Amino acid sequence: MFLTRASSRARCAGGFGPAVSLRTRYGSSSSFTSTKASASTLASARIVAFSALAPSRALAVNRLDRRIPILAANHHLGSRWSSSAALASTSPEAAKVAEDAETETENDPFRKIGYLYFDTVFPIRLGFWDIRYMLASLEKRSVLDRVKASLPPDQSVGYGFKVIGAEERMKDGGAFVTFSYREDPNEKNEESLNNIEKRLKSGVRRVFNPLLFFLGTPGVHVVRGKPFREDMNIFPATRIFVKLEGGDASEEQLWQTLRPYGRIVSIVKEKPSEALVTFSRIRGATSARNCAHGLELPNGARFIITFRSMLRSKQAWDWITNHPRLVFPLVAFLIGGISYMVFDPVREFMVESKVHNTFSLDEYRVYTWLKRNTVGLFKDTDGDAKGDVDDWWERRQSAETIQEWIREKPSTFVTISGPRGSGKTGLVGKAITREVQHLVIDCDAIAKTAKNDSLLIDALANETGYWPVFSWLSSINSMIDLAAVGLIGSKAGFATPTDAQLKQILGVTTNALNHINEQTQKRIAKAEKARLAAEKKLKTTSVPTPTTGLTAVQNSAAAEKESLEEKASALAHNTMESLHSLVSGDDADADGKKDKKKSFDSPVVVIKQFHHKGIKQAILHQVLAEWAAELVTNGIAHVVFVSDNPVGMGKELAKALPNVPFQGIALADAEEDKARSYVFNKLKEMGRLPTLDSADAKSSPPSYGATASQFQATPAEFAKSNADYTDESRGTTKSSEPQHASALDEETASWVDKLGGRLTDLETLVQKVSLGQTVESAVQDIISRSVVELRKNAFGDDSGEASSLPWTRSQAWTVVNKLAKTGEISYYGLLHNEFKGNESAIKSLEQAEIISVRHHDGRPSAIRAGRPVMQEAIKRLVGDKVFNDTQTLMANAGAIESAEKSMRTIEAEIADISKMIQGSPFKVVSGAGSTSGAVLPSDEKKEGGSGLLGIFGGGSGGQSAISTSEAAKARTEFLMFKMAELQTKISKLDAKNTGIKARLASHVD
Repeated sequence: MFLTRASSRARCAGGFGPAVSLRTRYGSSSSFTSTKASASTLASARIVAFSALAPSRALAVNRLDRRIPILAANHHLGSRWSSSAALASTSPEAAKVAEDAETETENDPFRKIGYLYFDTVFPIRLGFWDIRYMLASLEKRSVLDRVKASLPPDQSVGYGFKVIGAEERMKDGGAFVTFSYREDPNEKNEESLNNIEKRLKSGVRRVFNPLLFFLGTPGVHVVRGKPFREDMNIFPATRIFVKLEGGDASEEQLWQTLRPYGRIVSIVKEKPSEALVTFSRIRGATSARNCAHGLELPNGARFIITFRSMLRSKQAWDWITNHPRLVFPLVAFLIGGISYMVFDPVREFMVESKVHNTFSLDEYRVYTWLKRNTVGLFKDTDGDAKGDVDDWWERRQSAETIQEWIREKPSTFVTISGPRGSGKTGLVGKAITREVQHLVIDCDAIAKTAKNDSLLIDALANETGYWPVFSWLSSINSMIDLAAVGLIGSKAGFATPTDAQLKQILGVTTNALNHINEQTQKRIAKAEKARLAAEKKLKTTSVPTPTTGLTAVQNSAAAEKESLEEKASALAHNTMESLHSLVSGDDADADGKKDKKKSFDSPVVVIKQFHHKGIKQAILHQVLAEWAAELVTNGIAHVVFVSDNPVGMGKELAKALPNVPFQGIALADAEEDKARSYVFNKLKEMGRLPTLDSADAKSSPPSYGATASQFQATPAEFAKSNADYTDESRGTTKSSEPQHASALDEETASWVDKLGGRLTDLETLVQKVSLGQTVESAVQDIISRSVVELRKNAFGDDSGEASSLPWTRSQAWTVVNKLAKTGEISYYGLLHNEFKGNESAIKSLEQAEIISVRHHDGRPSAIRAGRPVMQEAIKRLVGDKVFNDTQTLMANAGAIESAEKSMRTIEAEIADISKMIQGSPFKVVSGAGSTSGAVLPSDEKKEGGSGLLGIFGGGSGGQSAISTSEAAKARTEFLMFKMAELQTKISKLDAKNTGIKARLASHVD
């Protein structure tokens, strides 16, 4: 309706005279809506009225009417139509109020229109995210009604005060109330408005808004300017931007004009006609924005006010940089609190899931049954049905011993040591079965991925099931610490050390294991309580009590009730057993065959490949050892260490748990008879042994040697344990079965002996034989592969690869050549002679499994081949004439080069001595006072009593030490002696190289 009337006025604008707009002192021509009567009628009526009251005013108005042209009136009507359309599209309620106000002025041309602004009605919308805006819109109409009802009666205000309507200003948290009044002719226009404002403020009542929980008196202001009802995304702020059009104003004038709306914090004038005014409260800024926008000062300057939001991010950054000592600890506390309250429970759950194998499909019988009856049907299991059965009685006994240890309460470590390939992993798999709640930490997997500290943390978290892990936070924390050093001069403590992060992961794992242990203990206590109750009930039912007072019917009913209770209890027990069997996958038949033993009450932590030499961060071994000591000391879990470095493992564990003996199993390579027995039994299972007549069958069984021993065990105990393998314990073979040889023949046994007693090599032999190869060809294949492996790992494929090895080819050839001759080398003799004290090269050879170092009393003693089969590979490699000559030639060339370098050094020193004594060195040696004793005599010469002087004196002949005057001569003679030795060595090596080159030149494969 309002738009229709506005458009009709625009079409009929040519038929009306100029519209007169009455101005206040502040120049707010739009604060009071002018009427739309005809030019002549409205002008004459106002002139008559004002001439009767104030002739001067009437004359001024008359002059003003004469100056207004018709074109300006038409333009004013068009602009009013545009503002009316914008107002209607912004707020239909505001447009309806404006229409009512215009109707009011049309009915009574002497009434004026004014606006009131209530500053505390709705919540101020602070941004897009502020949802209070939507909630407040639900109570909009009722709140506006309460706002109008809060005004005092019209009679108490005076001036013909009349409320026309109310409209919300929800974005700014306020509301406009439109009113009409009659101006007192005896007062100025602004005086009437001031009096109305005072009377309204004194008489306004409280307004209650349930959304704001507000019950108080709102601030009421008379709008001095022109309301700007925009709906743009410009949200209120405590700072407003004031632009002055048509003039300028001082800071004092700005303060006097805007101070009634709220306390002003600062006024900053960036330009003469611009200013930034900051209020202490945001409601003061919104009141000034809605009441003073469009206000015109006496000098003609017009206010244009907009909100200027402060850069909160910049403010926050400024505050952080100005208060780092408060901010950094607070942020660290928040991060730690969030991690502790949110992520740590999730991590504990993930660790428990890894222990229970919750997310492993192989733990569920349905999946295993489907896998066995689908994919398993296509797998060839012939000849390998008993492949998982350990034929070594000592290994079975060791597995049972470990199970007995982990059934007890945790008190110390369990260690399993032995060289690589000795069957440590298989022993752990047999001892720690699926029914044992266990967590496996494989240090070998950690060594493959832990190239730096961040990857080390990720690898350990993956092994323990610790998730989620935010390794990228370490880099961010390090950057924050660097920034803190620049700001406050010291680190803020955000960058957590590597050992602290590892301990945090293991701490969460400890909590998870402790929770598992507590649940297990509660379940055991509950089961024990149920068992005692069942036994008590069974005793009471087995002993009948005299019931003289009961009738036969009552006895029958009681018996029936007890029978039903027993059936229900049995059904519940069977149901629980079935559920447990479904999850664990244990067969009921197998459980029935087992003897009743003590259950595994505590969880087990298995740390495989402990003290792995490939892990560069040694802190991991220390942290794991200390954590394991905490577990066993507090009785939380058993810890089983598996390592092929018993010396390093023992030292590390002794530091973590001193003065406590460990329970350990030491594995070694099998002896010849044991290795033969193992291969014999495997070949017999596969049917690869020749059958014999019963008369040719031997009655004596193969002998068994010990390959696994407990640290506390004695030979008498093992002899007693081996009683199961006597003649009486083995039954006779049925006559219907084919008779096989009771032992390997000499030729086959000789080939098996070449492999030694390493379990992995024996299993490889059995696997190759099962694929159709003979024992001889299989052993030849294994040795050939070992030769190729040895040549590649020890010497490299080419010179480029050899240069990247931590040892030289000559050092590797020296080791290989000596092992081929003697089979064992003195550790310290090799270290100080050929390796010149370079112990890291020997350790690298050991890590590459080329050699193995034997220890005695905790120190290195001897060097052997890395594996038993490697000894045979070394012999074959040395037996290769071409390779032998090539490596010898290269080693001799290196030795000649080193000798010549030493000779040049000796020659330079002799020259220096000659210059020092200003004489020929030959004259020094052959002249008077020759010091032949400068060269120490050999042991044979000493025994013969040669009488040569010793440089240390006190010899058999009582010779004195070299005098100071003869020191130069003695040194020269000593150097000449060394030069002669080096020259002799060079001559011999050069002669050898000449012969080797001739052989290589004439060699043809």
